[in-house]
Amino acid sequence: MLSALSPDEVDTLAAALDTMLTTVTRARSKERSARAGDRPQPWLCRLCDFAACGRSEGHCPVNNAVTTGGGS
Repeated sequence: MLSALSPDEVDTLAAALDTMLTTVTRARSKERSARAGDRPQPWLCRLCDFAACGRSEGHCPVNNAVTTGGGS
């Protein structure tokens, strides 16, 4: 499916998906913290491939949203 997109379109799609995933992560983290008496709750991305998302290089939008205080 992605082969039909230009490099610029792929970059735009990747940025939009990062934003969407970060938004969902922050909302769920906030919801979980509210239920736990404002105690931060960890986020677990069950569908993640850590090597593919670049987590070890600091590129994972889920990990970044949670570790930079996005859940509060």
